[in-house]
Amino acid sequence: MSSTFDQLQQYLNNLNSITQSLQKKKSQVANPDTDNLEFRNQIHIQIENGRNNLTECKKLLSGTFERSDKPKLTKINGSMKQLSSEFEKECTEITNLLMANAIGTSGRSRELSLNNRHKNGHLSARIQVLDNQSAVVLNQSNNNQKYNNQIELNQLEITLSDAQAVEDLIIAEHNEEVKKLANDLLAVREIQKDLNQIVVDQGRDIEDVNTKIAISEDDVQKGYNDTVTSSKYAWSYRKKVIVLTILILIIIALVIAIAVPLAKKK
Repeated sequence: MSSTFDQLQQYLNNLNSITQSLQKKKSQVANPDTDNLEFRNQIHIQIENGRNNLTECKKLLSGTFERSDKPKLTKINGSMKQLSSEFEKECTEITNLLMANAIGTSGRSRELSLNNRHKNGHLSARIQVLDNQSAVVLNQSNNNQKYNNQIELNQLEITLSDAQAVEDLIIAEHNEEVKKLANDLLAVREIQKDLNQIVVDQGRDIEDVNTKIAISEDDVQKGYNDTVTSSKYAWSYRKKVIVLTILILIIIALVIAIAVPLAKKK
């Protein structure tokens, strides 16, 4: 059973490291040079890893524990409750910050604008607009007017005078990434709720076991006491039988002793 607690401790250590990393990343969210698709994908991966660690803890805690494991279980449950709460807190705060960037006024006008979103991985760096219908220009090759479907990122520029349609696509792309993080957060909260219930159930199960053991011990003690009492009664009964037998024998002897001389005189 010690290996189970070792595994639980390792998962909790991993969770703590992830939480510390998310905490450091919070300060980078407001920086438009940092808050890009790659950055949000890193956060998504970290939240997913944290969620996986919580899932493994959930599996291990769903097992059966002995009464002697109660001190260790109580300690690990306390650590898990604290670390999972801290992890959820950091996930919530960083997700809220990213959502503010995605849908807030400053996010739309500054951080998601075409002038500030020329990074690899962004929609603004992957498309080129010809006219007001936002048509995508495809590179021509081989001098035969054939379109090349592979668009080179370094050759693309936004040429649309009215860029609202393209900016809407950029915002939509940004929002999709944030939605992933929001879904991750919901999953983390669901797992934490399950873990809290498992902790409660584990405590209740151990208390039930302790109660049953205490009842069994009481029954055993009562049985022992009854056995001792029965033994005393049996010994007392045997003594009475022996005394009574001796008395009967004495009476018989006296009767014989008196009757025999009388019979001889006749």
